[in-house]
Amino acid sequence: MVVGDTPSFILKNTDENQSYYVIKNRAALTDLHKFKSVIDSLNAFELTFCKTSPYTLIKNKIKYADHLISVSDIYNNIRTFHLDNSGSLFVISVGKASVKMLTSIFDIFQDRIEKSILIMPKGFSIERSDEYCLNKNKTIIIESSHPIPDINSLTAGEKVIELLLSTKKNDVIIFLISGGTSSLLVSPIENLTLDDKRKITSFLVTCGANIVEINTVRKHLSKIKGGNMLKYMSNDACVISLIISDVIGDNIDTIGSGLTYFDNSTFLDAKIVLQKYSLLNKQDETMKKVYKLINLGIDSKLPETLKSIEYSQMNVNNFIMGNNNTFCNTLIKYFDLKGYDVDYLGSNCNKQISVFVNDCKTIFKKLRKKNCIIMGGEITNIVDKNNNGVGGRNQEALSLLIDYIHNCNIDYDDYSIIFLGTDGIDGNSLMAGGLVSPKTLDILKRNEIDIEKYINSYDSSNLFHRLKSCIMTGYTGTNVNDIYLFVRN
Repeated sequence: MVVGDTPSFILKNTDENQSYYVIKNRAALTDLHKFKSVIDSLNAFELTFCKTSPYTLIKNKIKYADHLISVSDIYNNIRTFHLDNSGSLFVISVGKASVKMLTSIFDIFQDRIEKSILIMPKGFSIERSDEYCLNKNKTIIIESSHPIPDINSLTAGEKVIELLLSTKKNDVIIFLISGGTSSLLVSPIENLTLDDKRKITSFLVTCGANIVEINTVRKHLSKIKGGNMLKYMSNDACVISLIISDVIGDNIDTIGSGLTYFDNSTFLDAKIVLQKYSLLNKQDETMKKVYKLINLGIDSKLPETLKSIEYSQMNVNNFIMGNNNTFCNTLIKYFDLKGYDVDYLGSNCNKQISVFVNDCKTIFKKLRKKNCIIMGGEITNIVDKNNNGVGGRNQEALSLLIDYIHNCNIDYDDYSIIFLGTDGIDGNSLMAGGLVSPKTLDILKRNEIDIEKYINSYDSSNLFHRLKSCIMTGYTGTNVNDIYLFVRN
């Protein structure tokens, strides 16, 4: 494929019956960054978003016939469940992939569904193809907030609890869980208000804590997370939980703060996390409340999250339907077909941003001709609230890497580096991530852009706008962490 070619797998926009790219500014990028490595990289992402769509992942792995539900996960574990005529089928779909996942379930089960709840991020649109499948007469649709919960997140928690309390013997509840669930669906423990929940979430996501640490605290300040949600349903009901993982290692007790799984962490673990990041030292009324509640839990005066003994007595079944590795392997197949020598470094990258960037410098230096290096994960960074720039971890990491490439003596003719959030949003920006090619460096030099100014003010997204190297997708309808792609033609 040469520069300017149109790939054959372009998705269809059913609203206008016209072709469109997942990467909305793809034409502008390919017009400016006229390198085969860039074209191949963008085409690889287009194909992969198509083939790993949550709709496709669910539709290909769930079968329903003669009252039997067959589920197969990414590890090819297969289980069969019976949906009795005397029981009802309920569906609760929450997260950044909630629309596509629920659409697929309605496509499979159709009128057999009694009632469903769809909890999706604000700003996420329901396409006409999804509307066609969704039965709105049976679906409560709630648009709530991410990453900081809002009043609709609270309403979502109330509606889900209400549905679960109505369940009875022989009912089947299908949970569809994906990234973003922890803020889209909340129910704070007694004495904590929504404002308290919002404040502690803000502290946690900006202090440098990783997702496991963040969710350890969340679970112990919630009536539904850490498996607590399962306490509201009938003991004779069956739960089938289909999960698209946005967590490194695919730990079910961490994805969505472990809605449908037991929790090994304790109130003491939550306190250790808060101490580690000096959050208990804040002179803040919310943190004083949290400190008191955590200590009550440690003293067994508040109920713990769901533990394995109680969980083992329930009919709850969790399946991972897609993850970062699924996405990366689809990218790998594309580059293999294109004749690249592919190195896959795994999907477990969870380093601090400075360590990660140092690793990336080494990777860039070692790029061979016709070489592609792929890895996935989710790096962490600490946000300085004194600087109010726009950007996220992917664009920030790329900014630091550009600074290095700009000052080193490596001169490749044709290369592409893309760091991208698969959900389509990087930090507080409206971009999915960024692209670096020789053209990016050319623009930097010709315009004498002071890259340090943008780095110091955490303003990476505006830097990439000036470099004409942003990647814009909008919400993609999925979320399997971030992808780090290095390609040299």
